[in-house]
Amino acid sequence: MRSCRRCGAPVADRLLKCPACGAELNPAVSVGSKMSAILACAFFYSVFILLQSVCQLSAAALLRFLLDSRALSPEILYLLASNASCAAGIFCCIIIIALYAVYLFCFVKKKRTAAPRADFKKFKGSAAPVALISGIALNYAVTLLISVLPIPESVTDRYNELYSYLGNGSIALELLSVVVLAPVVEEVVFRGLCFGSLRKGFSPVPAAVLSAVLFGAAHGNTLSFVFTAVIGFILALSLERSGSILVPILIHIGFNGGSYLLVLSPVVQTWQYVAVLLAASLLLTAVSLALLFGVLNDGRGKKIPAADGAPQYDASEYFPDAPYEKTETEESENGEDGSFYDAPRDE
Repeated sequence: MRSCRRCGAPVADRLLKCPACGAELNPAVSVGSKMSAILACAFFYSVFILLQSVCQLSAAALLRFLLDSRALSPEILYLLASNASCAAGIFCCIIIIALYAVYLFCFVKKKRTAAPRADFKKFKGSAAPVALISGIALNYAVTLLISVLPIPESVTDRYNELYSYLGNGSIALELLSVVVLAPVVEEVVFRGLCFGSLRKGFSPVPAAVLSAVLFGAAHGNTLSFVFTAVIGFILALSLERSGSILVPILIHIGFNGGSYLLVLSPVVQTWQYVAVLLAASLLLTAVSLALLFGVLNDGRGKKIPAADGAPQYDASEYFPDAPYEKTETEESENGEDGSFYDAPRDE
């Protein structure tokens, strides 16, 4: 037994509608389905972390070899060293995209299974600019919050160290790696595969929370974990509302691109100026997200099903008052006035 979220009436697990208020219910998911969803999510997450680590270590080993051998000129070695992080990120993204293409061909297309995947379907066009603005506003709000909150210096130093490579190398490579490829790959992995796996066993909010925690854990230290987990939750809900992976990708692009737009912003001097900017950023974030989810909630988006292949039940079987058509057998067994009578039997 479970309870209806609308009226609180007890409802049997086999029912898809509440007998008291008629509200639609998601099919009940077994414990085995939940465990399968968690294991599938853990598998995709582990593969992503493994590939990321291998690519970073390979790039570091190759750079160390080139520096020790001194086979190249100092100018070229400096160029490679300043762009090593971006080059490793681009290489990792290309590998993941190639493996995802193989995954789609082998498991989704060939076998036609209900395997989780990123759906690049169309969505309402007016959501695109709002999604980009939402991402930029989120970036400004997070940056200003980090600057005004009483965060220990050791935590902020570690955070600045993780992102210290930004702006040191080629801007073109950084934009390709950070603003273009990274959002696409991370959304395919964390929202398309991880969140998609969890939605087969959980309702939207628990699945979004679990995928957001993994998204935060993949970004390093404590400070990064907190705000990336919050952003991951918003991204998962945007996918749930729209049904298209393109919406969270656009928000993610706006967020990462906002880091480069901050360079063009005026230097903050006083706490009054910081307070005004923070209030404006939070207000812009709230308004843009409200507009975005309002646009996505106009009926165009299709929500991800809680469990593919869930059994469907005939409503007339559990709701006797529901209208239904009589079969020929039922009509032959009833009189003209609709009353039941015993049909003549052959002796």
